[in-house]
Amino acid sequence: MARWLNVLGGTLAAGLWRLVWQYFRRDRHRIGLKKQEPAIAELARHSHREWEMAHRFFNEVTDPDLVDTAIHLISAYEKHYNYLLRQMRQAQNS
Repeated sequence: MARWLNVLGGTLAAGLWRLVWQYFRRDRHRIGLKKQEPAIAELARHSHREWEMAHRFFNEVTDPDLVDTAIHLISAYEKHYNYLLRQMRQAQNS
């Protein structure tokens, strides 16, 4: 079971960095808010799924280091998800 948790923890951390990298890479090439809306919505859906996975990971872990990792992942995904929601609202209002 510990091996599964280590793999899952690594997957969540790798997923977070991959998501951040993809967001910034895509953001450099965007022009105008209207073109951003579908990409932001896609990123928000992905971020929400990752946030849910981090919650499931937190509920499964028992090792104190993994609990800390899970807490940081939950916080990071929650902040990223809320940021994307704010971006979508701003895009809709403009």
